[in-house]
Amino acid sequence: MGIIETDMWLREDRMNPIAICDRLKHLFSNEEPEEIYRFLQNHGMFTKAMRLDPLVDKMTEEKVWIRAKSILIKLQKGWNGPDIPVYIFPLRSSGFLSRALESKSGLAFADKLFLFITPEISEIELKALIIHEYHHVCRLKKYPKNEWEYTLLDSMVMEGLAEHTVKHYLGKKGLAQWTSLYKDSELEKLWNSYIKENTSIKRDTRLHDKLLVGRAPYPKMLGYSIGYYLVRKAEPFEIKHSFSIESKKFIEGIV
Repeated sequence: MGIIETDMWLREDRMNPIAICDRLKHLFSNEEPEEIYRFLQNHGMFTKAMRLDPLVDKMTEEKVWIRAKSILIKLQKGWNGPDIPVYIFPLRSSGFLSRALESKSGLAFADKLFLFITPEISEIELKALIIHEYHHVCRLKKYPKNEWEYTLLDSMVMEGLAEHTVKHYLGKKGLAQWTSLYKDSELEKLWNSYIKENTSIKRDTRLHDKLLVGRAPYPKMLGYSIGYYLVRKAEPFEIKHSFSIESKKFIEGIV
């Protein structure tokens, strides 16, 4: 498995997102291509209105698929991680994602991974994206809890751990912009004001997403930022241990 040749799909299907999503039906239970497309588009997949030919040409010229394969293989070997299919597509040009992302987005499952990027993505950004999202895959695979039972705390810690891993490999220069939005003193206040009493809400609720991403009226990237703060406070620990360490360990002593 590994990096799937979605560059070939894009050309063969004439950049038609519905035709491309038809190829993905086996990955999703009882969902039609149109439903899969709406779901992926909400997480960063290109829109029908975008001119994709020059984007795909540029991504091919920049050897995006080849570079991604090299990065993924190293992580799989180093972490003894799962061999899952990885699908790369152009990133949509606007939307709520602009609150969290610069030139990249990802959607991770225990058995598959989607990456949405721009042709201009730098080497360090590509490495950061794959490290972050593949860490999600490994944690989803090895964390002793069913995904449908995940809480806001689980989601925040997952994001914090993934970005902590980016820093481990790439240093501060690889970190996402949201990791430095707030000072620690501000994060402590935000924890007490918004998160402390909501750590147990389930991931299938609207409030979970509003708090995690920081949608109005909540502060920008609220849950992401606090998740990274909690993980920083718990250092040091081994990367491989971070795939299975319980989320509640990160709030011991502060609740």
